[in-house]
Amino acid sequence: MDELEKFIRIHQEDLNDKVPKDENWKRIQENLEVKKKEKKRKLDYNNLWKAASITLFCICAYLLLERKDSTTTIGGKEIVSENKAVQELKKTEAYYVQLISSREKEVGRYSIQDKQLVMNFQKDIEILDNRYLQLKEELQEEKTRKVIDAMVQNMQLRLEILNQQLQILENVQNEKTNESNDKGKLI
Repeated sequence: MDELEKFIRIHQEDLNDKVPKDENWKRIQENLEVKKKEKKRKLDYNNLWKAASITLFCICAYLLLERKDSTTTIGGKEIVSENKAVQELKKTEAYYVQLISSREKEVGRYSIQDKQLVMNFQKDIEILDNRYLQLKEELQEEKTRKVIDAMVQNMQLRLEILNQQLQILENVQNEKTNESNDKGKLI
């Protein structure tokens, strides 16, 4: 290449004296544009296939990890992924704890009027609370769907019992109110 460059530099004036026809430039330009379009199409398809294969690989990897992450069966027991299961349980627990504490406060308002009845109700809830603590300990040892479901059922049962207790207390209070109203009418 060095000799070619030298030759061009030496004969530069001789080579630049002629001007090519416009038709030649148009043909050259058209050929270049056609080649660019062909090249772009090939690159687009190649890039498209590369992007599609990468996307497919990522989706497959995600689905495999998600499936593996959710549950695993060991010795006939379905072991739940710690991250996913614990997150679900925490959300569920937060929801039920809020509802249960609200209902317990409502039951507590009746404790002044019906101490014995409220104390009996509290014993029922304490039994379920103790069972829930046992389930939490089991969950630390073995994260199975069965233990998580039992914990959720325990919270649902506590809430249901508290709702029934509230209904009973309201009925008792209404009866007492009706009795005092009836006594007031008799006098």
